Amino acid sequence: MLLSSPLCPLHSRAKQTHQIAEATAEKNARLKEAFGIGEFYQDGSSFDPNRKAKEEAAKALAMAQKQYT
Repeated sequence: MLLSSPLCPLHSRAKQTHQIAEATAEKNARLKEAFGIGEFYQDGSSFDPNRKAKEEAAKALAMAQKQYT
């Protein structure tokens, strides 16, 4: 209806918002790769006292699965 009209400012604003979100996601992906941030990173995980043990267990599990495949 009105939103499908190219003259509707809400439609263009929504399109711009999605383009900005997509560009931000791409930028964040490039930064994560540049800084070597893993895919399993969680915000605030450095404050978890059991983080090291969890990371080592996950790493050992991944290596064990890799050996069996």
